[in-house]
Amino acid sequence: METADGYGYILTNNHVAGGANDITVTLADGHVIKHAKLLGADPLTDLAVVRVKDGDLIAAHWGNSDELQKGDWVWPSAARLATPAP
Repeated sequence: METADGYGYILTNNHVAGGANDITVTLADGHVIKHAKLLGADPLTDLAVVRVKDGDLIAAHWGNSDELQKGDWVWPSAARLATPAP
């Protein structure tokens, strides 16, 4: 999650949020944010961006894969579908 001006921007999957009209986000600490808004979704890359409004959001830390050590927790991100050739 990235934050700016009291909004949080969540990168998720299109197959999770794409086409949704009513989105509720539950954070890792159990905090529930209702009325999230789908800003955009792309079925080809299976990516979607959701915006939430909350004053107590903390942005996710984007790590550097060069600094990983054995046993570190990671959150991988990849396309689930192969991108067709142009």
